[in-house]
Amino acid sequence: MRFAEIEDIIGDKLPDSAYKYKHWWSNIRNHTPSESWLTVGWRVDEVNLEKEKVTFVREEKLSEEKPEIRGGSRDRKSAPEFKILALKAKIRKRIPVSKTKVSMLQARLKNIERARRMRRRRGRNPYERKLYREI
Repeated sequence: MRFAEIEDIIGDKLPDSAYKYKHWWSNIRNHTPSESWLTVGWRVDEVNLEKEKVTFVREEKLSEEKPEIRGGSRDRKSAPEFKILALKAKIRKRIPVSKTKVSMLQARLKNIERARRMRRRRGRNPYERKLYREI
């Protein structure tokens, strides 16, 4: 398949790195581009950057696991796999903030408030008064 054909299918331009680096076409899970073709049962077999061609091969494992996917239209083949990919959200665990960090932030906040109060009372801090005093 030519890169131009892929761009027609996805309705967008491939990134410059797809034209420059073979590694962009590698079959690595959790790599955004490759996740899209690996999830639907394809893998990249060969890449020719000079001719701007890539060869995809159907994974045998997917067709053995789900024989009902073989027949039917292209939309029905890819729909379950794309649905899995779309629903696959990266769930981040909420890690509670440590008491040390909380106390450090509270101390910093108090120091900022104290500095503001002192500026209001005196105008300038002692360093600024010494720096800007008239000679």
